[in-house]
Amino acid sequence: MRNQAQVFGKDLENIVVTGKGTFDGAGNTWRPVKKNKLTETQWKRLVEGGGVVNDKKDTWYPSSVLPLLFWGGGRGRRW
Repeated sequence: MRNQAQVFGKDLENIVVTGKGTFDGAGNTWRPVKKNKLTETQWKRLVEGGGVVNDKKDTWYPSSVLPLLFWGGGRGRRW
């Protein structure tokens, strides 16, 4: 699993997206958060709100499954 954009293009020109709505990758539900990107108060609230922290206590994941998927332990598995 990699962090990938919902919409991607290479060597494209004059692309238009029309219609009503929002592109929302829902990153808050799958993306890890590094402690050094938050204030101490923000970090504390995030960790207290659930999820898991890695052994070094410097990265938070919204689910205990995500570290496996991000760092290779989940290859070939279907969750």
